[in-house]
Amino acid sequence: MNCPICNSEMKKGGVVTDNGEMSNATLSLTWYPEEELKKHNKNGAVPLSLNDEGYYCDECMKVFAIHNVHYTSMF
Repeated sequence: MNCPICNSEMKKGGVVTDNGEMSNATLSLTWYPEEELKKHNKNGAVPLSLNDEGYYCDECMKVFAIHNVHYTSMF
């Protein structure tokens, strides 16, 4: 995959969520529409799976991830 910022070849890997020592902590990853980001009560949430495909760009030092929707936490 090429970087959408600088067009350099990116390294394929994965984005992994780890709660470390806090085994009782609840983790979530959620996408919101841009217009909802500054609101306290956000609408239009899409829950995402926590461990998915990711790409890293050495030139930009940016990570881009491709997340699946986490259907079990949608409702």
